[in-house]
Amino acid sequence: MNGTLYLVPVALSTTSTLRQFLPDYNLEIILKTKNFIVENARTARNFLSSCGKEKIQNLNIQEIDKHNLTFEQIKTFTDPLLNGEDIAILSESGCPCVADPGNLFVKYAHEKNIKVIPLVGPSSMILALMASGLNGQQFSFLGYFPMDKTEREKKLQQIIKNINTFDSTAIFIETPYRNNQLFQFLINSLPHDLSLCVAMDITGQDESIKTKKVKDWKKIKYELAKLPTIFLIGA
Repeated sequence: MNGTLYLVPVALSTTSTLRQFLPDYNLEIILKTKNFIVENARTARNFLSSCGKEKIQNLNIQEIDKHNLTFEQIKTFTDPLLNGEDIAILSESGCPCVADPGNLFVKYAHEKNIKVIPLVGPSSMILALMASGLNGQQFSFLGYFPMDKTEREKKLQQIIKNINTFDSTAIFIETPYRNNQLFQFLINSLPHDLSLCVAMDITGQDESIKTKKVKDWKKIKYELAKLPTIFLIGA
């Protein structure tokens, strides 16, 4: 009998407490599992230790090389499933496989008729959308804005068109040290009557979620810290 592949969300912020995001059932799964597929082994060990996991050194922790992941690695990492052992995929932040590596392991599990169970936990994109006041009926997560200036302008014009046509919400992330650069680009380039939500350090001690019309953002001085931030654009 095959094992089960669990998808285990982790904290969004380094200042989040376990009781903010970790249901008892998730903790039960973590404590009974010895095989883990992770993005970063060091931070995964720290998280598992904070959950009360003992003998961390005896765990089978496989670190994903998301830039050079091969089919052979996927097969090797998931071998315990075919031997009846469970595996948990841990995200580096939030939910596995959502703006996060790991989906290829899940796809392979489905191909092998292995049970996949997603566990309840925080998603920065969904929490930001919930708190933004923007349209949650139709939205798109679009990853990072292009670095190339021409491509960035092209992407922005497509977003504006989608908002005007479908009343959709566009959701983006950015590397924390470029938060202010993207913020300034958006308030300088978006139509004044559109809304921009900036959701920073969600669930953390420095959490800040603000939605304003672009014309109103222009009236205030607003500096973003170098913390994980979600940007949402809508009507």
